[in-house]
Amino acid sequence: MSLAFQCSIAVVCILLCIEDFRNRAVRTIWFALLFGLLLAFQFWVIQDLSMLLQSYAAVLLLFGGMLLYFTLRYKKGLAQLKKSIGAGDVVLLLLFPLILPPFYLLLLIVTSTLIGILGWLFIPSFQQRGIPLAGVQAFLSILFIFSL
Repeated sequence: MSLAFQCSIAVVCILLCIEDFRNRAVRTIWFALLFGLLLAFQFWVIQDLSMLLQSYAAVLLLFGGMLLYFTLRYKKGLAQLKKSIGAGDVVLLLLFPLILPPFYLLLLIVTSTLIGILGWLFIPSFQQRGIPLAGVQAFLSILFIFSL
């Protein structure tokens, strides 16, 4: 049962990744499907409420730190944050704590951000159209999901 969930999640993440790289936008249906699969995986396979709470606490700290940085740096914290990060990136950051422990979650965020920055530096289409961070996160999450 665990492998079936993991494969289903991987397929949705691959489709989400392809769509984000191709269009720089992801349809809501992929997020809804991923949410359903991750929620089912959490409650039928993982069943660890303390890990879930710790992961969401880490995400809240991350969002708080980002908001504080943008507020101090630009004086218009939330407005600048909305311009800098896409809605799909935020949705994925809220979905992955359902199944990833805090360490893996932070590792996923740091790794995907570094890959996004390196892509922006070396791939011209990233500079023109923006970094597909949700796609990078979805692709990398497959590695973390199969390590659970």
